[in-house]
Amino acid sequence: MLVLSLTTVSLGGCTAQSEREGIITEEQFKNLLTVQDIENVLVSGVEFDVKFYDYKKLAESTDPQQVANMDSFHGLSFQTEDGISGLTFSVIDFDSQISADNHFEKMKLDTPGLENMALPIGDTSAEVEVNTQGIGSIIVFTLGDRIVSFHTAMPEGESPIVDLNALEELARLVEERLKIL
Repeated sequence: MLVLSLTTVSLGGCTAQSEREGIITEEQFKNLLTVQDIENVLVSGVEFDVKFYDYKKLAESTDPQQVANMDSFHGLSFQTEDGISGLTFSVIDFDSQISADNHFEKMKLDTPGLENMALPIGDTSAEVEVNTQGIGSIIVFTLGDRIVSFHTAMPEGESPIVDLNALEELARLVEERLKIL
């Protein structure tokens, strides 16, 4: 199974707090993408089990250096009730735009097929539609010092819960919400 690389190295380039966006709180993050948003792009009704993850806190307990240049790293998992298909959404809030840009480039190198989007989302964006080996589609974009990622997963031979076009619609919705934070 292909795994989207979210490891981070410390990549210098700090800016003062006043020069960057505020740190995203857990509540703000949870409001960026909701079950209702996903249901609006589905062709049929699906019940979801939603889980929140503070990936920064989880990583700090094992290797604090890998999250040293992150202000926050939150994730939501929207799994079908049977647990076999889902959508994962995350936002990494870096300490600088340089750190975010460097991490974005690393993600592109580490994710086969991830290519820049013709109509970008945010400052820069990339996507890939795999639909095999348990991976559906992946969209990643930067907005200032933040990286936003979406990916779908499903069993081999099944369709993802949303296709690449619907995932792009969700990404553009999150982009607009993120701009006002």
